[in-house]
Amino acid sequence: MQKPQAHQLTTLLVFLLIVGGYLTLLIAWPSAYVRATYEDLYGEWGQWCQYVAVVLLSGWLALRPSPYRWFYVALALAAFYTAGEEISWGQRLFGIVSPDFFDEYNLQGETNLHNFLTGPVHSRSNDLMKYVVGVAIAGYGLVYPLLLRFGWSLATWVRGLGIPAPPLELAPFFTIAAVLELGLFHFNESEVAEILIGCALLFMLAGHAFRIRSGPVDGPLDASRSRRLATLLTLLVLGMVVLAVTTTQLDSSDPDRRAVIEQRVLNGFERYGNRFEELGQWRRSADLFTRAYEAQRSRTDLLVKLTANWRMAGDEVQYRRYYPELLERTVSPHQRWAPNVPQQLSMAYSDRENGDAATAAQHLEFARRLATQATEQRPSDPEAAYTLGMVYEVMTDYGKAREQYGRAQTLLPSEAKYRSGYQRVDAYLHKAP
Repeated sequence: MQKPQAHQLTTLLVFLLIVGGYLTLLIAWPSAYVRATYEDLYGEWGQWCQYVAVVLLSGWLALRPSPYRWFYVALALAAFYTAGEEISWGQRLFGIVSPDFFDEYNLQGETNLHNFLTGPVHSRSNDLMKYVVGVAIAGYGLVYPLLLRFGWSLATWVRGLGIPAPPLELAPFFTIAAVLELGLFHFNESEVAEILIGCALLFMLAGHAFRIRSGPVDGPLDASRSRRLATLLTLLVLGMVVLAVTTTQLDSSDPDRRAVIEQRVLNGFERYGNRFEELGQWRRSADLFTRAYEAQRSRTDLLVKLTANWRMAGDEVQYRRYYPELLERTVSPHQRWAPNVPQQLSMAYSDRENGDAATAAQHLEFARRLATQATEQRPSDPEAAYTLGMVYEVMTDYGKAREQYGRAQTLLPSEAKYRSGYQRVDAYLHKAP
């Protein structure tokens, strides 16, 4: 088996860095993953820079004698279209309002064409286009070069039409991109797919240009040329990263633009928070909801979500940090001290869980007075005795709780919950030293 050359190893390393980097961000730093995949941020500007570079390289190659000249012309036009569509032809950049037609029929309400068929909604056309694009990507980047490698006549005929096959070391880029384009994971992974496709096309064209400039176009590269191509590919990647970061920073330097972008990021936090919540990833969802809430403290719905998710994650510190605020938002003073025994027991439990033992004791005492008054007014009511027994049980006064549960059981022996309450506190008393 032939040892991989330097440019092939570089290609594999870049692939692993892209896929591994995005996966690491999603798992360990979901908030950073949002910024790496959302509109007008690093990932999208990175795509734009890649496709602009593809336009330039394709144009340069189209001016050279080559059996693939018309392919380069078509690719330059396609990349120009893609770059324009990525930024909606400057609409968001310059704050241009969408015409009524685009606003009504475009799935994102933007002035571009691809969102008539695909976008952040579920539709038949959307699903169909995803599969069409996925099959096309896998067909060109994986199936075609494999068939050519094994000498299939169909693949040879296609190449004879002037369509070059990407080198097989780029197959992982196209294959993973094809899967991600389907959007099966619902984490905006199509943006990662576009980065992979842009990088693969850029590497393929850079390889073609390098061969034209450095020597024989056909045949394997010698070790020296392979190292030089590896250096070129590395510089291309670094250049794309620098351009993406610089462009993002320039785009967000305007206060109005920055406000729009940050709101989009907050929407991303909320969207991914909901997705992680669906998957039972409570800590990740809680972190994202918290970030969204800290920037939008009027959003009680976010406060409810982050509190519930911190509780599910088992993080009592974060739960107790936000729970008093949730109570203050959702429970009025009238509700807090309503003459209702179950309400008072619930408030006592909440305050106790939050570490506020003094207020919990006040609620329990209020509940005891209410329940005692009810038994005095309705001495033959087993439910009143049972309710007072519950209060004493919460207060851990198990002797008085057993007495009241016993009264309820005597008044209505057929009721199972009275018998169960009596047995439960009787067991506590027998365990006590």
